[in-house]
Formats: sequence, structure tokens, C-alpha cells
Amino acid sequence: MHPSLARTSTTLVIFLLTCALGCGQQAAVPANPPARNAEEVTVRASNDAPTLPRWSPADEARGYLHERSGVGFIYPEGWENLGVQERGPINQLGLRKDGGAIQVTLYWTALDRDQGLATIGADELAALRPLYRDKVSGPESVAIAGVPWEKLSIAGGPLGIDDPDLSGVVYVLALRHDQEVWKIKLRATVRGPEKLAVVEELLKNYRRD
Repeated sequence: MHPSLARTSTTLVIFLLTCALGCGQQAAVPANPPARNAEEVTVRASNDAPTLPRWSPADEARGYLHERSGVGFIYPEGWENLGVQERGPINQLGLRKDGGAIQVTLYWTALDRDQGLATIGADELAALRPLYRDKVSGPESVAIAGVPWEKLSIAGGPLGIDDPDLSGVVYVLALRHDQEVWKIKLRATVRGPEKLAVVEELLKNYRRD
């Protein structure tokens, strides 16, 4: 064989081997999953927050369903039911226990459709900070019965009442329902911090349509 032809054949063989090895290594590397931005992930997580138990027809006689948000609440036994009030974009339900030692208000509030679901805790803190200043703290992410809530704490009770025996707590979550964004909020004031555990149990009474 002519020397130039031999060199050409050798070069071609090396080239083919290199390609084969390179292709094999490339196939062995798993493809990266498509990137998702934080908002998409958050929306999915918040829509899954309806790990809330399902609302059933039997619940209609023992609770309140806010139809626009698809979130209902079962009235707890042993509590005084103060009824539901509708105030424009806000619906609220009042509860009271132990002669007023525990006072609770539940809110269903329509939010701007462009409001980020991931910032509901920070947004609530920003709204409360001018009113309560350093008496409000949080938010803290907590899971109650598998449902993700943002928790804020308030020292001293309602606005304008500086009573060290009073403690306040706020739980909020946001979700989408029928293309609308809703804030689900529970606000409580208790006399004696040990009663905060009773308030937390109320979160298990929420239902999802």
C-alpha cells in the first residue's frame, strides 16, 4: 500500500473511534430537566395546598363554604359562632370560646391576580408592620395536617391594646381557584399563650371544594 494511503486510512480509523467514544459518553449523561421558574413551582405548590380535606354535601349543615374561593370551614364544637359577614372583596367568620378568652376571625380575601403566591407571608407582615411595629414577628412556614401555612405572631393583643397576657397569631395561605387568587387567613387573640394550641387545631377544620 502506498504510504500516503496508509496514513489516510489510519487517520480515518482514529477519527471514527474518537466519534464512537464521544457519542457513547454523551449518551451516558442524562439530559438536564427543563428549567422552571420559581413562580411556576410556587403556583403548583399553592394549588396543591388543597391537601385540605374535601368538602362534602354533608358539610353544608355543619359549616360554611365560600364558593368563590372553593374553601370551606367546619364549625367547631364548643365555640360560639358569631356568623359570616360579607364586606366587598372580604368575607369573614367570627368565633369565640371560653367567654371571649379566645377570639378568632377567619377571612377570605380576593387578591390581585398578579400577586405572587410565594410572598403571601411577607405581604401579610408588610401590612401588619405599620400597625404593630416590633410587636409582630414572622412569617414562619409551618405545616398543619400537611397544609402549608405562613404564621405570624403578635404580642399584646389587638391594635391599641397593650396587655402582656394577650397573644395574637395569624395564619395565611394563598391559592388559585377559577383563575382568581385568594388569601385564606385566620387571625386569633387569646388570653394565655397556652391557648394558642387550641387555635392551631382550628386549621384542621378547613375544607376544599
